[in-house]
Amino acid sequence: MTSCPQDRSLRPSPLVWAVGALAALLLVLGPGAGFAQATDGWSPVGPDDPAYEYWQEFEDQLGDFSQFNDEEADADSNNANRTVQLTATFQVADCLMNCTNQTLDQTSTNTNATGQDATATATATQVGARNYVMTRTLVGGVVQSNTVDSVAAATNGNETIQRTFQIQVGCLAFCTVGVLGQSSTNTNATTQAAVADADATQVDPRNEFVGEGGSGTVSQTNAVTVDVVAANTNTTKQRTFQIQIGCRKSCFDIQMIQTAVNQALTSQTAEADGSGVQVDALNVIDIDGGALGGVEQANTVTVTVTATNDNTTKQRNRQWQFGCKEDCHFTSAVQTATNTNGTTQTSDADAEATQVNPRNEFDGEVIVGGYGSQATQVNSVVTTTKAENTNTTVQENDSLQDAITTDEVEVPEVPASVEEEGTMGEE
Repeated sequence: MTSCPQDRSLRPSPLVWAVGALAALLLVLGPGAGFAQATDGWSPVGPDDPAYEYWQEFEDQLGDFSQFNDEEADADSNNANRTVQLTATFQVADCLMNCTNQTLDQTSTNTNATGQDATATATATQVGARNYVMTRTLVGGVVQSNTVDSVAAATNGNETIQRTFQIQVGCLAFCTVGVLGQSSTNTNATTQAAVADADATQVDPRNEFVGEGGSGTVSQTNAVTVDVVAANTNTTKQRTFQIQIGCRKSCFDIQMIQTAVNQALTSQTAEADGSGVQVDALNVIDIDGGALGGVEQANTVTVTVTATNDNTTKQRNRQWQFGCKEDCHFTSAVQTATNTNGTTQTSDADAEATQVNPRNEFDGEVIVGGYGSQATQVNSVVTTTKAENTNTTVQENDSLQDAITTDEVEVPEVPASVEEEGTMGEE
């Protein structure tokens, strides 16, 4: 038997042996060893990966490579307060006829002070969200959607109700030397400060495709939304009702005095600041001589900031005095009613939206629209600010002296509880 000389040039090189061994190992281990079949509904590596990198390599791609990243921050600070103060006093003299040196005195005071401070701060940041796909033919899509939302709300709400009801009955006939005095004071001070600040930042969201082309679409949607509200609301209601019945017949040196004071001081400050920033939103397409169905990118930055103050003050004094009607000597009746209201309101709303360098980037010979679509990019920046102060003040004084006889006096019903304080008169 003759032997042929061996041709060493036909023997596999060590590199070929290594590649063959690696291919056999992959067939045994299955697709999870390094390559996977394309399917729909892919998601990022996981929240522990700060870059949100999503790498895929395929021969042919039939489904969608999709990534959805959402970063949200919410802050809410709220104060609510309601104060009801009700004072009702009734005074009837022991002596109603033939009285000398009689003195009756009623004093009522309601004092309230409310301070409210609400601060809300929200910050949301998203950096380096990335979808990377490498495949030969793109039939489905390479889709990435990134959102950053930041919401901050700081609100204060206060309502104060102060009511005083006084009835005084002294000597009615044949009275000598007497003093009837009624004094009522309602004081309320409200201070409100609402501060809200929200920031949202989105940096370098990237959608990348590397391959030969196909009918699929590479699309990216990025949105930054900021919503900020700072609001103060205050309502103050102050009411005084005084009834004084003194000597009606044969009176000598009788004095009747009514004094009513309502004072309301309100200070409101609302500050709202919002900032939205979007930087380097990027579609990267690397195709060598192929075509794609389309390349789409939509980027929006929306910032809405509202700072409002709303104050309502209602003050009313009602005074009724019934003094001497017959045979009167050195008698006097004095009524004094004062309503004081001071309101200071400051609102400041600042909104800032920034969008820097959104772009579609092509590398190589790319034919976009080969399947009927085009390369499109839609960018939007919207800012809305509102700073508003609203104040309503109603002040009334109602006085009645000796207009009717004692028998015709209609005494209002006194509320049994603070829940019925409206029975003391109209608002």
